[in-house]
Amino acid sequence: MIPMIELKHLYAIQAIASQGGLSSAAASLNISQPALSLQIKGLEDRLGVELCLRQTRPLKLSPAGESVLRLADAVLPQVLQTQSELRSMVAGDIQRLKIGVECTACLEWLLPVVSRFQTIWPDVRLEIDTEARLNPNLSLLENEVDLLFTTNDTQTDGLFVAPLFEYESKFLCAVSDPLASEPFIQANHFTDRNVITLPTSRAQSDLFSQLLDPAGIRIRDHQTKDHVGLIMFHVAQGHGVSALPDWVLREMAKNPRVAIRRITKTGLSRRMLAVHRQENLQFGHLSHFVALVRQSFRFR
Repeated sequence: MIPMIELKHLYAIQAIASQGGLSSAAASLNISQPALSLQIKGLEDRLGVELCLRQTRPLKLSPAGESVLRLADAVLPQVLQTQSELRSMVAGDIQRLKIGVECTACLEWLLPVVSRFQTIWPDVRLEIDTEARLNPNLSLLENEVDLLFTTNDTQTDGLFVAPLFEYESKFLCAVSDPLASEPFIQANHFTDRNVITLPTSRAQSDLFSQLLDPAGIRIRDHQTKDHVGLIMFHVAQGHGVSALPDWVLREMAKNPRVAIRRITKTGLSRRMLAVHRQENLQFGHLSHFVALVRQSFRFR
């Protein structure tokens, strides 16, 4: 008897959930879109329920699809782990996972995932590299890191890019600053201001690349600080204004001396990506780490 739900169905549902469309999901699975559509339609016929809400853009899962996704998130990491362990037994290898991040703020959400990962994969040697941001794609291609978390959506031959989650950058100023009374912050509010950010390039900075540079805004001075706490301290003292991702501000929002406002009426949002070499798709521990990151943001 053929089981109703097969591994290929779990991979398909997980890909649709992460990619938000049949075409991109099929590409991530290295199959054609018609083949993926047939897989999903066949499973829907077997189960007697609709798994995808096909009228939505991006494509969303139905409640039944979400149920299958929870099964995929529970089962597939175990399958990948067992496959990887068996390969290691044959090869006698020590598995390594070196992770590159483009800014130290990523550690706010990365470290809790690391803790979860290490309880499941205790034999994997895990490293974190914050210098990979200097030349991220080259770091991957030259094997300096195995997995990169970045907002840079540049397609490069030999690299696989998977979307993870959306986030929003928020404006910070001292509560005594006149901008603290604004309902939201516009580009011209930064004119002749001291701006304090984490040490990323202007191309990687959401504030500069998406708002200030396109609008031709001239700020007074741009300073960088290595730690979020230092940025908060200087903003609270009135030394400048800043913009930080919302995952950082969940705890920092408790600071009574700092005001947090939305940047533009619709918000300044961006997508975090996981990038790795194409051949690394075979490694269960890497795929599981990416899945853990995606899960941690899906249920927030």
